[in-house]
Amino acid sequence: MGKDKAKEGKTKPPPEGERERGRGREEEGKKEVREGEGKRDERERERKRGR
Repeated sequence: MGKDKAKEGKTKPPPEGERERGRGREEEGKKEVREGEGKRDERERERKRGR
């Protein structure tokens, strides 16, 4: 997460049309990450329950 923020600060703001498309792509990426983290947490929870 921190690395992404640092990268965003360095990049120049894209032209209007590009900005919207980029933001949409960014949102999708964040959702994917969140889902991945959730799945990992679920797996860990199941492992703890199994003990």
